[in-house]
Amino acid sequence: MKPINEFLEAIDKRTGENVHDAASLVIFYHVALGVVFSVLIATGILLFFTLQRYQKLVLTNLKSAIRDQQEELRERKRVESELEEKNEQLKYLSRIDGLTGIFNRRHFNNLLKKEYARHLRNKKTLSLLLIDVDYFKKYNDYYGHIMGDECLIKITKLISESILRPADAVARFGGEEFVCILPETSLEGAIKVANKIMLHIREYGIAHYGTEKGYVTVSIGAACSEDLPRGTEHDLLSKADELLYLAKSLGRDRVAYF
Repeated sequence: MKPINEFLEAIDKRTGENVHDAASLVIFYHVALGVVFSVLIATGILLFFTLQRYQKLVLTNLKSAIRDQQEELRERKRVESELEEKNEQLKYLSRIDGLTGIFNRRHFNNLLKKEYARHLRNKKTLSLLLIDVDYFKKYNDYYGHIMGDECLIKITKLISESILRPADAVARFGGEEFVCILPETSLEGAIKVANKIMLHIREYGIAHYGTEKGYVTVSIGAACSEDLPRGTEHDLLSKADELLYLAKSLGRDRVAYF
């Protein structure tokens, strides 16, 4: 700056004007503008990098939020799937007898109503077998209730093995009683199935020393809708019950029908 000042003072002496002050002011402005411009550039650069950093932070948080939302969605789907599975299990268990694993009385009632309506709609026969284990009280008294439960489980297996059509159904009616629904089956067909069940259980030979025969037997009432042209599902069940009572009164270990 000193050489410039000396130069400007020399011009002032020669021209008689105060060029020095004006030039100093111009220089000052140029220097000030340079400083301001530098500050603005530095501020812009700082702002740019700050925005870049903020943008990365925002993107990172956004990605994290998306991952959390996706994880929450997967967890919600998993919970919903588990709840749906448990509901299906509960529905299934509500239809099943806890001891034997076959349909219970409640589901049998619904199934009989449905099958009877279908029988009326399609004008097909519907047969019913009501099965009772003979002298089961004596069996429990002689062997105990645990063995009695085992006996019912074996009886269930033997009845199920005797019914081969997918449309046929077996249910525990209550206690030592079982029931079979045989859609589109005539009385003759129902009698054949009943005899098959009775003989299968007899031949299996479950020991029952509380009776004269020494093995477990069953009595069966076989009823068919063709004998009840104007009846209902309740009439069909009542008929099977009457025939079961007849089989037991005639000496048990037999099938009763009209």
